[in-house]
Amino acid sequence: GSEMCIRDSTDIDGETVMIAACIKGNVEIVEWLVEHGGPLTGRDKDQTGLLSIATQYEHPEVVKYLLSIGCSAQERDHRNNTPLLQAVIQGNLELVKIYLEQGHSSMDEVDDFGYTPMLAAFGARGNIELITYLFENGGNLHERTHEQTDPVLMAAECGRLELIQWLLKQGQDANVTDARGSNVLMIAAQNN
Repeated sequence: GSEMCIRDSTDIDGETVMIAACIKGNVEIVEWLVEHGGPLTGRDKDQTGLLSIATQYEHPEVVKYLLSIGCSAQERDHRNNTPLLQAVIQGNLELVKIYLEQGHSSMDEVDDFGYTPMLAAFGARGNIELITYLFENGGNLHERTHEQTDPVLMAAECGRLELIQWLLKQGQDANVTDARGSNVLMIAAQNN
């Protein structure tokens, strides 16, 4: 027969049909491909897996479906981020909630630089709603990256006074200094 061989369906860059469907967020095509034997182990040219791709392109319905059929939320992309870390870096609270509330991910995930989800939230976009959610779900404000950067210094480097104020209300130290000896307010003033 005329039965399609999904595994061999790739474009010139080696992108499979499944990867293309995850990029575009077409959950119906992803479901159809799975029903017809499409592989769940596909990776793009950067060695990024399907769940990470769906997360990167911010497609919650595809993410939910892939999780429901057993795709691992512990896969790592080419930057060694898990899908949860990727969602946090993008500031996508909806995806973060999917990973944490369905028990597929944890606040203990760490990248190569020592960024946990909480630290990544400060290092990326400083989304106060996301940071508050992570904190209320076990995020640790006393963590530091491998370079000893903490949330207060990250908020200051972004010049985000509302984040600094929120952190101080949570008991963070306003006198913490960076490697040059500048305190939080000096760093914030220089970066606002």
